[in-house]
Amino acid sequence: MSKKPSIRQLRQHLAAKSPPELIAEIVTLYTQYEAVKEFYTVRIQGTYSQALLDRYQAIITKEFFPPGLRPGEGRIAVARRAVLDYQQLAASPESVAEIMLHYVETVVAYMRSYGNDSMALSTSIARMYADVIKHIADHQLQDRFQDRCKQIMNRANGCGFHEVLVERYDTNVETPEDDDPEA
Repeated sequence: MSKKPSIRQLRQHLAAKSPPELIAEIVTLYTQYEAVKEFYTVRIQGTYSQALLDRYQAIITKEFFPPGLRPGEGRIAVARRAVLDYQQLAASPESVAEIMLHYVETVVAYMRSYGNDSMALSTSIARMYADVIKHIADHQLQDRFQDRCKQIMNRANGCGFHEVLVERYDTNVETPEDDDPEA
């Protein structure tokens, strides 16, 4: 296998091409590679596409709940890769929060449905939940996702990672109304 060209070599290669040649090369990439098509779809539309979000959420769902009656393989790496790939394409903080929450919801449902409470799954859920809570707080999306975060904590009650979820939520999302017993 030959050595991959460096960024410098790539720049030199592209600089030697005329604008029509560059356009032709990009069109070829667009038609041959789904990732390039997704990249340009987001760039051209300027907003996130619900169809693209649905596609990446389906990858996560299928990994844990494939069609049929049997449980999925539950490979954390496949599901996390879907989240990371989507994050690179997503144009909005809301859609990134959506896919991250979908990951946590799906894995919690898998663990509850099939009694799989492996340390790897528990650690992955706690890490992703912490990441999404931070993302929500960083982008001031608490009003939009607060109820969904609470639902996840409720569904995870009794699981070994529940306390971690509560701590992350209380630290980053809880609002003054949450502490008010009369609210």
